[in-house]
Amino acid sequence: MAALKRFRATGPSFADLVPYAGLVDNGVLLLKDGSLMAGWYFAGPDAESATDIERNELSRQINAILSKLGTGWIIQVEAIRVSTVEYPSPEQCHFPDPVTRAIDAERRAHFRREKGHFESKHAIIITYREPQSKKTALARYVYSDEASRKKSYADTVLLAFRNGIREIEQYLANTLSIARMQTREVRERGGERVARYDELMQFVRFCITGESHPVRLPEVPMYLDWLATAELEHGLTPKVENRFLAVVAIDGLPAESWPGILNNLDLMPLTYRWSSRFIFLDAEEARQKLERTRKKWQQKVRPFFDQLFQTQSRSIDQDAMTMVAETEDDKKIVGFILATTIEKEGTAWKKYGYVSWIGVDEDYRRTNLGYRLYRRLEEKLRKNGVRMIIADTDADNEVAIAFFKSIGFSVSSQHTWLAKTLRARFSRLVTCPPRHRSFRHISTPQKGPMTG
Repeated sequence: MAALKRFRATGPSFADLVPYAGLVDNGVLLLKDGSLMAGWYFAGPDAESATDIERNELSRQINAILSKLGTGWIIQVEAIRVSTVEYPSPEQCHFPDPVTRAIDAERRAHFRREKGHFESKHAIIITYREPQSKKTALARYVYSDEASRKKSYADTVLLAFRNGIREIEQYLANTLSIARMQTREVRERGGERVARYDELMQFVRFCITGESHPVRLPEVPMYLDWLATAELEHGLTPKVENRFLAVVAIDGLPAESWPGILNNLDLMPLTYRWSSRFIFLDAEEARQKLERTRKKWQQKVRPFFDQLFQTQSRSIDQDAMTMVAETEDDKKIVGFILATTIEKEGTAWKKYGYVSWIGVDEDYRRTNLGYRLYRRLEEKLRKNGVRMIIADTDADNEVAIAFFKSIGFSVSSQHTWLAKTLRARFSRLVTCPPRHRSFRHISTPQKGPMTG
């Protein structure tokens, strides 16, 4: 007898790695972990003709809709760039007048003459997993009616998911043009047999293999992981269905975003899929997770034995210190920067920015927090029309002078500052050395200089 054991693959196959289990409702997929998934295609208003105010208002409305979701919900926004292979024929043209038909004919000729045309599609995929129920069997009988007690756990979760996505769809339809991915039936063999095709499963198949074509469901729509499977070659040059696969992961995200930040992706002459995922959490659970994360990073700032014996065996982990600062409670202020704008007609720049004070908590120094505060300030001043920023410090404050020079302050000049206290009858004039820009004011009743 032949020993077949070495020919049997014991590791997981590609189908084992994908999470899709079956279709449990119209356009609703059941995942292997018990989650439910639904999807929509969507299109927003023309971003090129919309103003910044209109785009900001659209973002505010969408954020307000999605903020209603809590623990258990996940949203994935997919932006897909695909090649366009054909243009509608003249028989499919329904423009009513000769002018628009002539424009359409010119565009058709241009499309056939040039190659490499692409179009963008956008989709929203929402996944929901019911959190662990904390109700006991007794509470189920006390706080529910007889009809709800007869429902199974799966029916209850599916009903909650239906209600949730229906409410989301109603709100989103007021701001976007959306179309639900549904299961469609097609009669075959003269109506003797009904074949079912699911648009969400077709989209899933496209995300995995890059092939967009209808996917026919089996009579019993289960074990759909075998429909979503593909030939995968792993290694340094992975391929899916003989197509090379490249994944780009973004480590550092911008400090702030604005509507249309990714509009340039719609101009790229290549096929890609841009996926953004957001996991929702209830407010209390989010605070608990942030606190646990902060404590973990806090332990990495200094080694355990240094904390135990109050010693300093090596330098502080600056990366860990930065992460602690980013996860701190909003009620604790670890740094600040104070500035204002000054308008002065008749001068070269007319509008100046003036940095009056910058401070960082001692526990968070040497973590680039001051640099990040200044960069945020500079962005805001630029948007406000400021073309020059002025800062002042003491002549002997070498740390502050080095900091300002490191962020681009290079103009140094002598400046005279007159100060007068209301309690005194006179004031004294002080001139600063011409080595660098410095402001210093001295009032007579005080002993020594006071920094401004």
